[in-house]
Amino acid sequence: MIDLKKEIEKINNISVSIEKDILLIKNNYTNYTSKILYKEVIDFRNFFGPNMVECLGLLFEDNGELIITENDFVFNVIQDEFVKIEDLPPLISTTEVERDFMFFREKDNFDGNFDIEFAFLARLNCFITSGKNKGIKFKFENELQKICKKRGLDIKETENYEEVLKQNIKKSDSPTTIFDESFKVEKSDFEFDYQENLTKKLDANNDNFTQNTINEIILWKVNRYANFDKKILSLINSISPKDREIDINKTKEILKLLLDTKGVQLVMASTILRFRNEHIYQIIDQRVYRMIYPNEVLSISSYKSEVNTNKAISIYLNYLCDLKKVCENLNIPFEKSDRILYMADKRVNKNHKLRNS
Repeated sequence: MIDLKKEIEKINNISVSIEKDILLIKNNYTNYTSKILYKEVIDFRNFFGPNMVECLGLLFEDNGELIITENDFVFNVIQDEFVKIEDLPPLISTTEVERDFMFFREKDNFDGNFDIEFAFLARLNCFITSGKNKGIKFKFENELQKICKKRGLDIKETENYEEVLKQNIKKSDSPTTIFDESFKVEKSDFEFDYQENLTKKLDANNDNFTQNTINEIILWKVNRYANFDKKILSLINSISPKDREIDINKTKEILKLLLDTKGVQLVMASTILRFRNEHIYQIIDQRVYRMIYPNEVLSISSYKSEVNTNKAISIYLNYLCDLKKVCENLNIPFEKSDRILYMADKRVNKNHKLRNS
């Protein structure tokens, strides 16, 4: 077994300690520390960066990476699945984030342009959240909160990374799943009351999907608009609402096109397919996922690449297969299972936050 601590400490200015399941990596040059769960690191890579600087990249289960150098931490930028910020870099360093903060601090009111000021703040907050994802707490966060309050800006506070780590370690605090002895499906779980009128309309639709149908499905889910070309619509419509067996190759082709579409991630793609044919497709989301996979979190990179797309497709196809087995064990209809387990999760896990919410 590779001694990860020893490998990381080969980088100059870096010291490492392990506390229970937490890996503490300190950069003695910047005085920043990254606190991460040891078990979330699946691999690492050694390489040379610009000016032949020695680098070590830690690779994580969510396809993210923390790059360690002798004078900085570099991490992947994570975007919200539905609220997108244009032109963000795929990677950023703690030094660059601090530089952005100093610019924001010195730029008093952005010449009175509130939209530009708020957009810059949203960008900065995205970097802070991405850093928190890799266990990095920025030194300027308290000052940023005070500046925002003074300027009348609202900034979403990211979760305290130490609390997140503690929650991940304490198995006794893990969300309830279908495998807990106390869990059983209750009558109220069948009472799906989300957007009742639009839900009934979409459930009853057996016609070919049009752009308007897609818009209504997206409105049903998150109030967002995505534009689909005729090829995607044609492929979706080639799935008959009467089908009872999944066509794996066709499903992969459709998912690839959907996931390559701007504004569409796996949750939205599965929602579109579910309304086309509920008998072979169901929605995958954080609530249902954590109910059927104990101690796991649905984590899919928003960065569009062939590797991430293929991983998302694999996750969804395996999810459908496992969900059918769950339905058999719980004696619930597959075509309603995403809604039943969604409601069950809201009931039994109301005290457990969803990721990034």
